[in-house]
Amino acid sequence: MIKFLSVKTINISTIMESSVLKFKKLSITMVSLAKNDRIKLAILLELKKEDGLTPSMLASKVKCKYETAKKALDFFTAIGLVRLESEKHGLKSYEYYKLTDTGKKVASNAV
Repeated sequence: MIKFLSVKTINISTIMESSVLKFKKLSITMVSLAKNDRIKLAILLELKKEDGLTPSMLASKVKCKYETAKKALDFFTAIGLVRLESEKHGLKSYEYYKLTDTGKKVASNAV
């Protein structure tokens, strides 16, 4: 016995709306990527000005979310531009980020 699949008629306006939504989603993604790159550059330049900052200090100076600054710092640490140093002040320990020699070279060539 052969079963036939039912074929729905496709409305061309639905396809076009779907394409527009995909395009909008792509353009929003590109804007957020460009914004994050701008923030990464700003963080790098802030560390060039003043070394040994915490993620929250950098987030307030660059005017971005803490999470965004932390992700950028994790990225910089992974590629060797920044190193993490922990210091204890009383019972609490703080994470300070400092530029490596490579990071200083990159920051001096930036903008």
